[in-house]
Order: sequence, then C-alpha cells, then structure tokens
Amino acid sequence: MTETLLSDLARRQDFIGMGQSDLTSLRSMASLLERELPGVLDGLYRKIRETPRSRAFFTDNAHMERAKEAQLAHWQRIAKARFDEDYVAHVTKIGTTHARIGLEPSFYIGAYGRIFVALMHEIIRDDQPRGILKKLSSHNVDDMAGRIESLTKAVLIEIDLTISAYLDGMDQARLRLQEEQTQRAQEDQATVEILGQALSALANGDLTLRIEDGAVPERLDALRLHFNQAAVTLQQTIHHISNEAVHIGTNATDIGHGADQLSSRTEQQAAAGEEMSAALGQIAGSVKQTAIETRKTEEMVLVAQREAEHADIIRTDTIAAMTAIESSSQEIGGIITIMNEIAFQTNLLALNASVEAARAGDVGRGFAVVAEEVRALSQRSREAAEAIGRLIAQSDAHVRLGVTKVREAGLALQKVMDQVREISSAVTVIASSAQRQSQSIGELNVAMSDLEQTTMQNAGAAEESAEAVKSLVSTADSLAELVSHFAFSDIERNSASEGTSPPPAGGAGRPGRMIAGKAHLETSS
Repeated sequence: MTETLLSDLARRQDFIGMGQSDLTSLRSMASLLERELPGVLDGLYRKIRETPRSRAFFTDNAHMERAKEAQLAHWQRIAKARFDEDYVAHVTKIGTTHARIGLEPSFYIGAYGRIFVALMHEIIRDDQPRGILKKLSSHNVDDMAGRIESLTKAVLIEIDLTISAYLDGMDQARLRLQEEQTQRAQEDQATVEILGQALSALANGDLTLRIEDGAVPERLDALRLHFNQAAVTLQQTIHHISNEAVHIGTNATDIGHGADQLSSRTEQQAAAGEEMSAALGQIAGSVKQTAIETRKTEEMVLVAQREAEHADIIRTDTIAAMTAIESSSQEIGGIITIMNEIAFQTNLLALNASVEAARAGDVGRGFAVVAEEVRALSQRSREAAEAIGRLIAQSDAHVRLGVTKVREAGLALQKVMDQVREISSAVTVIASSAQRQSQSIGELNVAMSDLEQTTMQNAGAAEESAEAVKSLVSTADSLAELVSHFAFSDIERNSASEGTSPPPAGGAGRPGRMIAGKAHLETSS
C-alpha cells in the first residue's frame, strides 16, 4: 500500500515536471518559509474565525490551535522537501478527514491559495536586491522564478493528492452508505414481516403473541419493545374489561334489585308525604284560626287595659273629691264650734239680761221676755249646731272610711291593671308566636308539597334507573361476549373467570407465543 502511494506520488511529480532541482530549490527556501509560515497561518485562521461556515468545523479555539500547529508541521515538511511515506499518509488523512466531516474542497483550496499567495510575496520580497544593487539581473530573475515554480509544483501536487484522497473518501463513504442502506432495507423488510405477523395475530384476537429479544435489529428494538408492551397492556386491559364486565353485570343486577326496592319505597314515601301534607294543611288551618282568636283576645285585653286605666283615673279623681269633702267637713266643724260658742255666749247674755230684767221689775219684764226668747233661740241654735256637728262628724267618719276604701280599691285596681298588662304582654307574645307558628307551618306545608313532588320525581327516576340498569346488564353481557373472542394465557383466563387480577407485565413463567428472528414462530412452554 505504501509503495503504491509513493509510486503514485512519483507519477504525479513526473507529470508536472518536478525533479531534483525543485527539491533543492525548496530546501533553499526552508528557512524563509519556516520564518514566514507562523504569520501566514495566523492570518489564515483569523479569516477562518471570521467566517461562520468555516468556524463551524471547530469546537473551540483550542481545537483551532491544534489544527494550526498540525498544519505548520505539515508545511515545514513541504519546505524541507520531505515527500516520504509520512507525507503521503498525512496528505491522505487530510483528504479522508475532509470527506468524513463534510468540508467542501472550496474551503481547502481557498486556504491553500491564501497560504501560497502570501508565501510568493515573501519569496519575491526576499529576492529584491538591496543597497547599490537595486536592479535585478537576469540571473536573479531566473532564480526567483525557479523558486516560485518549485513551490507552485509542490502546492499543486499537495492539492492534487488531497483532492484525490477526498474523492476516494467520498466514494468509500458512498459505498458504505449504499451497503448500509441495502442492509437497513433488508432488516426493515424482515422487521415489517415480523411486525405484520404479530399485528395479524393481534388483529385475530391472539393477545399472547410476543416478539422475542434479538428478533429485530437493535436500532428497531424500540418497535419490538413498544409492540410487546402494547400487547401486554392490551391483554391486561381486555382482562380487566372482562373482569369488570362480570363485576358490572353482578353489580348492575344488585343495583336493579335495589332500584326496584327504591322505587317501591319511594312510592310509599310519596303516599305518606301526601297524608302528611294533608295533616299539615289541617294543622295550618287550626293554627291560623288560633292566631286569629289570639289576636282578638289581645285586642279585648287591650280594651280592658284601657278601661282599667280610665277607672284608675276616676278613682284618683274620687279620692281627690272625697279629700276635698273631708276638708270642707272640717271647716264646717270649725264653723259649728264657733256657732256653739256664739250660742253659749248668747245664752249667757240672755241669762244676764233676764237677771237684769228681774231686777228692773215691771220695767224690765218685756225685756226679760225677749231675753228668754233669745235664750231659748240660743239653746235651739246650740242643739241644732250640736246635731249638725254630730252629722258632720258622722259624715267625716264616712268620708274617711270612703277615702280608705277608695284607696284600697285603687290599690286593688292597680294590681288588676298590672295583671292586665302582664296578660296583655303574654297574649301579645302568644299572638306573635301563633302568627310565626302559622307562617312556619305554612312554609312547612309548602316544603312538604315540594318534597312530595320531589319524591314523585325520585320515584320516576328510580323507575328509569331500574330500566337503565337492565340495559346496563345487557350491555355488560354483550361486552363479555365481545371480550370472549380474545385469547388470554391460561393464568389470565383462570383469573378472569375467578374475577381476580392478572399477573404483572413481563412476569416470569407466563405462557405465551413468541416470534423469533426471520419471522419464525415458536411456542414457549
């Protein structure tokens, strides 16, 4: 392989006319090129950093620095004309790497063009005469042209080798891609056949079929896992549906019995509600009448209270009048006392006049008669005054007794008024309570009517529920019939018939059918 690459390099060098003189010319420029290459490469990688498409091939600045150091070492090998096995291997690696990472040749050729142009400028600048020898001689021109020619040949051969390696790498990648595509197509076809068998079995109701490990390529193993998991999930789901269908049928039957009982009890409750509503209506009427009578009683008590208050006012006025009579009697008594004293004095004067008339003899006899009459009149006045005094005393005693009795009657009347007020308050409370009770019973009667209506609606709903439960039982039977078309493993079939839970997915020892590689069917035991 190495000899072939070296002979290929020699053929290219011969065709382009690169001989020993060119190698010698390159070596003569080695120091110049090695001196200028770092700056030239710095400018190149500065441009690479500024160009997003070229910068994208490097992960970071450290990666770019390593590439620049490797390229510097490679160009130093060119400057020293070391076109050996390492050179050819390195150039081949550059081309295949560019093909692998997808670096277009335009970037590579452009980069080498920038390096080549910069180095030619330095060669021309280095060959310019200095000092007094400023004019180029024909010998100097030929020597500079030879240097440029040798560098050009080396760069073109470098580009030729790299592009050839790039194209070879692209061809190899294309062949590998074609082989991979062919292999993938075959694997995909085999996988489709395996999945087709598995899905066909699943469509026919066989839930026990599984695709075994290794039956499909690793890149498509997710399809196998998804199918197996879907089959397990579907098997468990159908198993649960089967169990639940049995449970639904059983529970629906129980619910049907309960719904029938509920319907019967609801009808009884509705009848009882009607009777209770009628009784509440009667109670409401009685309470309402009681409230009316209580309100009348309250009004009568208020009238009695007002009459008692008026009687109390009359009692007060009577006490005042009798007190005035008592005062007047006392004044009359005083007047009678004065009259008694006047009668006593008159009697005494009449007695004295009689004595004086007796002393006067006949002259005083007429005066004595008058004095006797005055004395008799005074005596009758005294007797009359005493009689009036006795009457006034009796009247005063009667007035005093009357005042006492009136006061006692006032106290009794006050107690009656207090009791009337208490009765009035109690009757008011009773009337308010009766009114509230009447309203409450009315509201209760309305609530009972609503309850009666709701009970009737519940009775209708209970009948509808009973019919719905019968339909549910029929649906559960139909569901169980549909589920019976699916194939379960023996364990799950037994658990379904017993109403228990199935084993977990992926459990060991679970009987089932397995699909092996290349669409080969096996039955695990």
